[in-house]
Amino acid sequence: MIARQSISQPSIYLAGPPTDGAALDALTAAGCHVVTAPAYREPDTLADLLDDSRASVAALLSADMVVTLPGAETFWEAVTAGHLGLPVVALGDALAVVGAA
Repeated sequence: MIARQSISQPSIYLAGPPTDGAALDALTAAGCHVVTAPAYREPDTLADLLDDSRASVAALLSADMVVTLPGAETFWEAVTAGHLGLPVVALGDALAVVGAA
């Protein structure tokens, strides 16, 4: 868990199933700017796959922290963020840090 601190409108990359609207709503209600990977689409070409990959990495790099949903702790986003020094926290811990819990 990261230390409780005052974070004004943090940018959070949400790693997990794209259908989890409750987590998105909770983070947004807590004053967070939430970014996610672009919606998955079956790439028609290698160029499409590379474009989608670049967009996902750009979204990750734009965030102040990565918040993982249950089961997403080993997703590429969490692993990459950890290597880059970005905080990676579970949803409940993130909500506690931003003052929503």
